[in-house]
Amino acid sequence: MRDRILITGASVAGTTAAWWLGRAGLDVTVVERTPGFRDGGQNIDVRGVGREVLRRIGLEQAALDHGTEGTAWSRRTARSPHSSSPPIRVRTDRPPRWQSCAATWPGCAYFTIPREADDDRLWRWYNAPGGRSVSLRPDRHGTARAMLSVQQPPGGEQDWDADRRKAWLRERFADAGWQTGRVLDGMATTDDFYFDVLRQVRMPRWSNGRVALKPYRLQG
Repeated sequence: MRDRILITGASVAGTTAAWWLGRAGLDVTVVERTPGFRDGGQNIDVRGVGREVLRRIGLEQAALDHGTEGTAWSRRTARSPHSSSPPIRVRTDRPPRWQSCAATWPGCAYFTIPREADDDRLWRWYNAPGGRSVSLRPDRHGTARAMLSVQQPPGGEQDWDADRRKAWLRERFADAGWQTGRVLDGMATTDDFYFDVLRQVRMPRWSNGRVALKPYRLQG
């Protein structure tokens, strides 16, 4: 009987781990709470070891064909789907037992806006005073993906509804400059607005017995 592995979360780390473990002959099951992959969100900057992993899996060229060509920076100064295992039942009535310490990271909004004639294949990132940034990147659907981020201690924004978040972002970015006006106009009519607060989690350990975490990115 093959060893069985359960992976929670069909993320970059989760699907990659599943591929390698399945290739090694293990019986892998991946569980994911969302019905499908999100089409937008934060760009993934693949280089170094990450690119070597893509190359070994055989996906490097596919990633190059569907990704951007690079990043252009600007700033404003200021003063295994075929598992043979039985179904997995996941309990959600128990609180997590991990102890963690979360540091402050930005609040970020992601959404799709219309593409314009001067949009190219670069991921363009603009930094404005006050810990604000705006980015634009092309996609495969003839539109552009926008991101607004604010560097500040969380103030409960992750618990607001979409209308309140949009109003807050319009106020915060009203004088940011660059193509922010275009991004804010697009935010008003987009149908895929998504907002989250990013945090760095520092934990005393990454495993507990037979259970191990699979972080996408480790930072010191």
